[in-house]
Amino acid sequence: MRNALTLNEITEFAATPSNNEYHHIQGKIMPFGNKRVLVLLMDMTLQHNLEKMRRDFIANVSHELRSPLTSLIGFVETLKIRLILKKTCWKDSSKLWKKNQGVCHD
Repeated sequence: MRNALTLNEITEFAATPSNNEYHHIQGKIMPFGNKRVLVLLMDMTLQHNLEKMRRDFIANVSHELRSPLTSLIGFVETLKIRLILKKTCWKDSSKLWKKNQGVCHD
């Protein structure tokens, strides 16, 4: 309040009452005439709680989406490796088959 009176400037603050940590209050103290101040208090509890719920929701959704995606990515990589091995083995076995046929017919 001294800043508002002596320096003639608006002072903003935020507070949480010590008897109830779930309430959040914002305020402004501003000069109002000669040696007077105007105090504006706003209950920001709803906005604070909504923001906290939004942050929690996004964190939970992000975690829930990340878990199955990690499993799916691992599964797809396993399938890719199996396909590569299968193609490689098929090519190698067909080369061996052709070589063996030539040996048997000669």
